[in-house]
Amino acid sequence: MKKNNEGRGCLIIFLSPFVIIGLVTLCLSIFNLYNSKKTNSWAKTNAEVQSLEFDHENYDGASSYRVKITYEYIIDNVKYQNNKIAYGYGMNGVDDHHNLYLKLKDAKKIVAYINPNNNSDSILIKGLNGSILGLLLFSIMWNAGVSIFLVPILMKSNSKLLFKKLIVIVFIIWSIGIILIVTKSIQIPLEKKIEVIETSTRR
Repeated sequence: MKKNNEGRGCLIIFLSPFVIIGLVTLCLSIFNLYNSKKTNSWAKTNAEVQSLEFDHENYDGASSYRVKITYEYIIDNVKYQNNKIAYGYGMNGVDDHHNLYLKLKDAKKIVAYINPNNNSDSILIKGLNGSILGLLLFSIMWNAGVSIFLVPILMKSNSKLLFKKLIVIVFIIWSIGIILIVTKSIQIPLEKKIEVIETSTRR
């Protein structure tokens, strides 16, 4: 019995980093979902593009991309500067960063959405976007996969029936997730949610 408890404890310690990753991504997804919903009521204003850059990094053969932008706007005669594109947006190899860059490449003036409670808080893409949905889907699939190893350890009794049901549920979750990824059903093109007011051929 003691050896079984020790083995169970070692397995829990081994799985703890995977559990933490799952919890962090899930919390981040919920945070982004909550904040993206709030932006639907933000008022729009004209902003001027100050700088634009297509950032690329490579880690052990895996490429990640990101569009970096700085824009400026004036509210009540006060000038503000920000670089936030959308909640959930960041450096990754999933989003179509290239098309987003092409949309902004010649932009001189664009629409920005301002937080009515804080004029320094702004965003270029309000509402839900593919970055948020992608992270949420990853989190659900990740946590489902981890549960296959974690749930049997935490079960007080060795229930084969419960484990079989868990396998079926995880299989369904992963099947749906793979279908959504392959068909790109959760992709909401970021560039289509950017509103360009004025372009410049000097860029």
